[in-house]
Amino acid sequence: MTGYTNALGDRWDTQGSANTSLEGFYDLSGLEIPDGYDSATYEISVEPVNTLYSGSTSVGPYAAGQVAASGSVGKVRVTIAKGGEVTQDFVMQGAAAEPADRWEPSSFLVPRAIPLAGTWTASLSGYGDRDYYSFHAEANRTFTFDVTAIDEAGTPTANKALPVLGAWASGDAEDTPEVSQTYFNAAPTATTRLQVSTSGAGDFKVGVADYRGDGRPDFRYTARLLYADKLSPARIGVQGGSVVILEGFGFTNTTQVSLGGSPITATQIAAGQIAFHAPTLSDGTYTVSLSDPATGATSQMIGGLVVGAANAKLVLLNGANPQVPVGTVAPNPISVQVVDNADGSPVAGATVQFAAPSAVAIVDCPESPCTVITDQTGTASAQVLVKQAGASTITASLPTGGSVSGTVNGLAASTEITLAQLIAYVPTGVTASIPILATVVENGVPTAGVPINFLKNYGAAIVAPSSSTTNASGIASSSVNVSLLTSDVNVSACVAPANAPCRTFIIHPILDSAFQLQKISGDGQSIAVGQSFAPVVLRVTDAIGDPLAGIPVTCDVHVNEAPAPYLQATTGEVVTSRYANQVTLSSSMATIISDSNGLVTLPAPTVPAQPVQVMIRATTGMAEADVVLTSVWASLPTTLIPSATNTSNHRRVPTSPRRELQGK
Repeated sequence: MTGYTNALGDRWDTQGSANTSLEGFYDLSGLEIPDGYDSATYEISVEPVNTLYSGSTSVGPYAAGQVAASGSVGKVRVTIAKGGEVTQDFVMQGAAAEPADRWEPSSFLVPRAIPLAGTWTASLSGYGDRDYYSFHAEANRTFTFDVTAIDEAGTPTANKALPVLGAWASGDAEDTPEVSQTYFNAAPTATTRLQVSTSGAGDFKVGVADYRGDGRPDFRYTARLLYADKLSPARIGVQGGSVVILEGFGFTNTTQVSLGGSPITATQIAAGQIAFHAPTLSDGTYTVSLSDPATGATSQMIGGLVVGAANAKLVLLNGANPQVPVGTVAPNPISVQVVDNADGSPVAGATVQFAAPSAVAIVDCPESPCTVITDQTGTASAQVLVKQAGASTITASLPTGGSVSGTVNGLAASTEITLAQLIAYVPTGVTASIPILATVVENGVPTAGVPINFLKNYGAAIVAPSSSTTNASGIASSSVNVSLLTSDVNVSACVAPANAPCRTFIIHPILDSAFQLQKISGDGQSIAVGQSFAPVVLRVTDAIGDPLAGIPVTCDVHVNEAPAPYLQATTGEVVTSRYANQVTLSSSMATIISDSNGLVTLPAPTVPAQPVQVMIRATTGMAEADVVLTSVWASLPTTLIPSATNTSNHRRVPTSPRRELQGK
């Protein structure tokens, strides 16, 4: 051949066939026989097309890049007679065999599920082969899908497949991916990267194909999906300390984690899990970012971690009081509850700010506003000391927005008496001793040396002592002893000798079938080995939430050796996990009587200097509550993930005009 066209002016590269059954066939017609001979011998060799041939000099579909030969073959000599035809096969020695691709078959309609580890090896073998994979993603997430072309030896190469990638939301047509990317756009050798944002939750697909539409046994690739899916728990308190488990795909021991742009130390504890200790944070939502410095892959959970009062509201539980003498504390605290906006569940660890005018003060809180963190029932309370006569409004607010208010009316008098508690609830069938604390003020100042009479008005009870004298803080005390109570007990505390003014204290019986146990604080603690747990506080209440005094609560405490969360076995790309059996180190049982506020405080259990899981079951009547405490090594000694210092921005759409995937 001379030049690029034949005698008719047609390009030589217009020859060939679109019939796929003729792939790999070459027709060398018109070979000349030398004059005077009936046959001729020709030597034929196989070699790759020159990689410099591109554009107008390229060969067929390989304009985008030549494919390195798989295997080799020696030179072959064939003898051809005039008018004859010879078929000669060329067997490539050491060529790639058809791979055992466990991810086949797959199709757009029936994609394969992303493996738990988020990494796998597959091939594009067979002309026009396309591979499709599916997974479920939440809204406001980003993920990175990396595909690296490799040769038969597993080495990254740009001379085999040219992977192009696409992503689809449920309901999309195969030929219209919402996001796509052409080959080798990433820094790692022979890697194509697709980075996607999801605006809605749903099932999504990612696909892999060769840019040329080709497929061969040596068109192999490794794939990795880096995707942060969900947190457990997804809401934490502002105090921090909680162990948070992040689940997703594609985690490695080099994955870095940051919260709101600030790096944290985390640990990969399983193929699809990362654990970290939550730091102290302000109320709000935080983006959880993952990055892999080795490859540049990133994933984000935008606003994925909810802290404290974020996405929550305030409910006023109590904002009312009787008139309160100046110089005394209102008997009913201003109480609020923080609940989740979506489902109304209590929010523990939220910041509540109580603001009060100068006529009153928040007890034991010199700051203004006074900051209180909600307990495990989502409740925050402020006791109010009245300093001046008149109405005062106390406002509780969240740093994320929203407020409620309660009012206290101060009463000015030359002599007044007030009780720390106006009513107590005691179950029938128990024996209990309920304290009464009475405070006497004269012209708003607590007064010592004032005699107080404690008078039983009605009910089955013994009041002892029947009188006492106020101490230096203006407080006098007595106790009301009841047994097998069936009706109310009414007691008055009066200033002697005139028995005026007076305040009334009531004890109300409750059936034990109505008992409930509330976890107030201490549940879910996670500390470093060597630190001490805080006490666990529970409250015994009736069916409507009134605190119950004198209730025996039995606490069954088991200290167990804390196993690693998973025992893992990896076979190729398959990861299997199982839980290890726990070993009990010690057990004990204690019975604690609830106080006049219904509170039961279990002292912090003593544990050995090793990771443990403490399991506590508290029971009273038909009510029970389970509490779990854990201690871990300070550095979570498995595979340590270093701190992150940056978070890469995701390009929402590399090539498509649509900006993000919509869940459908």
